[in-house]
Amino acid sequence: GSVHNGQCMKGKGVCFHCKQPGHYKNECPKLHGSGGSGGSTRSKGRVYSLDGEQARATNSFISVECVMKLGLSSTSLLPPMTVAVATGGKVVSKRVCQNCPVSVVGKIYHVDLICLPLKDMDIVLGMDWLSANTVYIGCAEKNLYVPIDPNAESRALTAL
Repeated sequence: GSVHNGQCMKGKGVCFHCKQPGHYKNECPKLHGSGGSGGSTRSKGRVYSLDGEQARATNSFISVECVMKLGLSSTSLLPPMTVAVATGGKVVSKRVCQNCPVSVVGKIYHVDLICLPLKDMDIVLGMDWLSANTVYIGCAEKNLYVPIDPNAESRALTAL
């Protein structure tokens, strides 16, 4: 890494400029201002993937901002989880919200959510959770079909 004074922020999932989670230095609103150049801005996507042993399972995630906003309790994640981002960097998560209640189409599910500095989303439910809860992904319709009651018809969760 580079030589600098102060606390090293590498791997903490925070902006190197303002030390806040949820964005990186090249996206920092305090560095670039909020006005912009008046030209069109291009939205940047970010893909999260897991390293090593963690790639065998797909976990569910919650944004650090959402945890703080809702006042959720979290515990230490041992060992910490390293998540690789599309830009080549890595984010280390040391916290998990265990057995966190999540409401999906009016039904409460309890999910272990790994805390990450997610941008533009609050929660990502992993494939393990989706398959364990028999959620059907309708790619053509762009819907998720969530079974509410075994005796009732599944309801579509839209606006994906």
